[in-house]
Amino acid sequence: MLKLRRALKKCGFTLVELIVVIAILGVLAAILIPTFLGFTKQASTASANKTAGELKKSISLFLTQADANAKNYMLLSDGAREVFTITITDGVWEISAAQHPEAFSPDTVTWGHAATVDDSTSETGSTYGEELLGIYLRNSLSTLKNGTLQANCVKGVCLSVWYSADASIDDISDLPAFGANGAWVDDDGNTTDTYHWNGTAGVNSDGLIIGTAPALSLA
Repeated sequence: MLKLRRALKKCGFTLVELIVVIAILGVLAAILIPTFLGFTKQASTASANKTAGELKKSISLFLTQADANAKNYMLLSDGAREVFTITITDGVWEISAAQHPEAFSPDTVTWGHAATVDDSTSETGSTYGEELLGIYLRNSLSTLKNGTLQANCVKGVCLSVWYSADASIDDISDLPAFGANGAWVDDDGNTTDTYHWNGTAGVNSDGLIIGTAPALSLA
């Protein structure tokens, strides 16, 4: 019986040993948790950049097809520019009214009217460019259910897009600037491919993840 008690005592942990183990676990957590969070942010940024790239491609294709079909196309004259603002909520696309309808041909449809696109919206009989754009994007990116974006379009080409899955446009105060003739510009109006992100490329000063296409690196 005495030998059994001694064996059982040897199988336990002393208070000092427990404190040492807890301290080691605390150190490991302090090292690994920030690393894990960093990987999570990087993955989220990569996903947002990919979505922005898909949006940029789809909007450019819409404008190209519109030009080819001579329908609601964007003019090629100097100053023909529009920044589209779009919000997606539970698969419903809201396209804000174009601020520069004069940048588009008025031949077959008109621009300058906000549109809501859902399952019931049909291209047949549609007379607004924003609605046609929303239908095209919703069909092209059917898996995209939520988010906010702006697209910088000049002379029939989508030059750049930012996209956020985190917030509405009213909640975002820190955004890269679109160029009037190029993708992105810095504070001085010069073309750039970098931005003053909040320590991590794709994370702005609001702490929101902003996908960009072309992707902006950390300045």
